[in-house]
Amino acid sequence: MKNKLICSGCKTENPFYAYTCIGCNAFLRARIPNIDFWSIFSKLIETPIRAAESIIQSDHKNFVSVLLFIASLKVSINLWIINNAFSINEIISKHFIISLIMGMISFTLAVILTSFLFSITSKYFKARTRFRDNLSIYVYAFLPLVMTFTILTPVQIALFGTYWFTFNPSPLIIKELPSYIILMIEVLFFLWSILLLIVFNYTQLRNITLSVLLGILELIIIGGITMFGLYLFTLIG
Repeated sequence: MKNKLICSGCKTENPFYAYTCIGCNAFLRARIPNIDFWSIFSKLIETPIRAAESIIQSDHKNFVSVLLFIASLKVSINLWIINNAFSINEIISKHFIISLIMGMISFTLAVILTSFLFSITSKYFKARTRFRDNLSIYVYAFLPLVMTFTILTPVQIALFGTYWFTFNPSPLIIKELPSYIILMIEVLFFLWSILLLIVFNYTQLRNITLSVLLGILELIIIGGITMFGLYLFTLIG
């Protein structure tokens, strides 16, 4: 039920992130100093488990802060768009900057909290994990959202201007077919992120059912905290 490294010399069981054996201090694997972003990007498409393993075993967790910032920005913008599309809260619609900041802060805290909780709960499943590894793989799980932000956002602005974000009028009325195509791409990439979240759990736990359940729970926690933070200032006001 866990990913581990067995020392070929003394047969000691080591956590997957270990570089040297805790029993005899022998080297267990090749050292990975830094995350190779483009290598990880290709592995996320071909072999996401290998991508997670490379991230976990890297000494330096490159690009995590930047990716977390962009992912939080994307999530916050999406929630603001959904709020406008369904006319959920007028205060949110009128305060874009505040909503954006609150959403970004909440999403970041939610991902950090989820990583910390996984570090604790994984011990009960006999898997030793580290907080910084969990944080890194969870951030990289949202790389598809980063991709949609960097690729689709310029397209959305070019086709619809601010109407894509304000839904006044709805972009579905302005250009129906392109709107549905973009929405479909957004949904597919969001589902890809959910799949990566589950696969990254499986990388360390090696239990499909448990990984799926934890992935769903983590998604609920991250989504719930982010939405609460987004609407927090309206409750205060």
